[in-house]
Amino acid sequence: MGRPHPLHLQGAGDWEGVVGGFDDDLRLYAHRNGDLVRLSAYLHRRTGGYIDSLNQLVCQAAQEAIDDGTETITEALLDSINIGREPTDRA
Repeated sequence: MGRPHPLHLQGAGDWEGVVGGFDDDLRLYAHRNGDLVRLSAYLHRRTGGYIDSLNQLVCQAAQEAIDDGTETITEALLDSINIGREPTDRA
């Protein structure tokens, strides 16, 4: 069994819908509805459109946001998190 196919940006509405589901379910104190959706293009670049990578990234970011007391997910926070086999120096 191979790796599932990614969602491509041609179906941006589909990807935003998936990100919106994560956004709706996020229960961080300082999270505002739509925060993740506004980062959907960034999240697609980071994950390659793979939902399992998106799940890993958002879950790790949420845990870090709780641990550091900010209770919100920002692009800067997401930048600090490595997922999968991603190189540690993405810059």
